[in-house]
Amino acid sequence: MLSTQGLVESILGRQMHEARFEFSYPAPAHARRYEDYFHAPVRFACREPAIVIPAAWLQVECPLADPTLFEAALGSLAVADRRPDDDVLVARVAQLIGARGERLRIGEASHLMRTSRRTLARRLLGAGTSYRRLLEASRKMQAEALLRDPRLDVAEVGYRLGYQDPANFGRACRRWFGMSPGRYRGRVRDEG
Repeated sequence: MLSTQGLVESILGRQMHEARFEFSYPAPAHARRYEDYFHAPVRFACREPAIVIPAAWLQVECPLADPTLFEAALGSLAVADRRPDDDVLVARVAQLIGARGERLRIGEASHLMRTSRRTLARRLLGAGTSYRRLLEASRKMQAEALLRDPRLDVAEVGYRLGYQDPANFGRACRRWFGMSPGRYRGRVRDEG
């Protein structure tokens, strides 16, 4: 709860006196010491642990907000109703792609996962995705990170992602970000 307090206070830019901390256990002998660390009232023997915040804080804009990460999180939530086995499969394939790079072919990935190429493709499709989509998501994440590095020019970023032709990298960026790589880099720089 102290970590959450620190995070919320960094967003508010001040101590969170209007909130309340609730613990599910009875007040310990050292309960008064909690006042030394928590900047809001503390209650014990509550139904469940919670940090209660004023509803008005929901309107506070977070200075750490990242629209790209928000969209990625929404995408993750959209597939949250898949079976748990599907999530594990998709996460494992994404992990292999991240560890081995985009040049990892589906046949190699299926071999590493000890299944056939056809079975892997079918299971990914059943999980609501495909190997190509996972490769694309990995490339997009790498592009976001590399375009934030001012030491790399746009052509170098494209080359590192496996695009021999800068025009192809430009088309991919327009598909991912809705703009050219140079414009995306400028937007990220302006936001930072």
